[in-house]
Amino acid sequence: LQKFLTNTAGFPKTTATEISAAALQGWDSAPLQSLLDQMSGFTGTTPEEALQQVLASADEAVKVASTFGAPSLGRLIPNTDPELIRLQQEERQARLLQPDLLVLQQCLQDLALLANSKSDVNLVLDTLLKGLHQGAGLERVMVSVLAEGQRCFRVRRAIGAQSEDWSRDFVLPAHSPEQPHLFSYVLKSKESLWMGVPASYSLNDLVTQPMRHWLGNGMFFIAALMAGTREIGVVYADCRVSSRALRHEQFVAFQRFTQLASRCLEALTKR
Repeated sequence: LQKFLTNTAGFPKTTATEISAAALQGWDSAPLQSLLDQMSGFTGTTPEEALQQVLASADEAVKVASTFGAPSLGRLIPNTDPELIRLQQEERQARLLQPDLLVLQQCLQDLALLANSKSDVNLVLDTLLKGLHQGAGLERVMVSVLAEGQRCFRVRRAIGAQSEDWSRDFVLPAHSPEQPHLFSYVLKSKESLWMGVPASYSLNDLVTQPMRHWLGNGMFFIAALMAGTREIGVVYADCRVSSRALRHEQFVAFQRFTQLASRCLEALTKR
């Protein structure tokens, strides 16, 4: 790989050597990312463009190793599949996400002010998601609301790695007697739940196959979003990208944020 980076891609020999060594730790490794940042500064390209140059050289190195009867050398180079690399990078970014107490407190204060001042729904939801994602350190957060004449749940807002498809495609029927699910249960019961712990095991049957298709498996938080007595939808959050366990302080923050957001929405309906 070093030779291809130097001779074909034009990387300085020292940098090519360092990149080749860092690549053994994976394309999403912190040392490699640091080197790509340095290269982008030298060449005027973005880190993503620098990575594409490295991957192209890696593919070429694998082909040459196979041609000359040394496939075992090619196998030392990590897989360059773009989708796999994207998932690895998202997992790395999720692992780096940590709670930020200053952001959390600021967003709580902002929501408290919004409940008593002129605001709009978008500002409320943006503050809610920022507080839960950046403040509480929850990797994926979604607000799913009743839509299409309250016939189904659709995603109004989502944030975090691997949540892109939710805003476009996520849908659950609101009324499904043949297959009741947790979204409708939580909204009707007006509860805040920590799923995946013993206290909620009795509700596991309400986590249906369609829900698992969209959300995956593991712990998550879910709570009703109200505007007074009016049912709006649910707030959902998890740390499934990195598979980290959820923590008690995150659940406390989750409950507080959803309560304040509901107060804001109630104030908006009164105006």
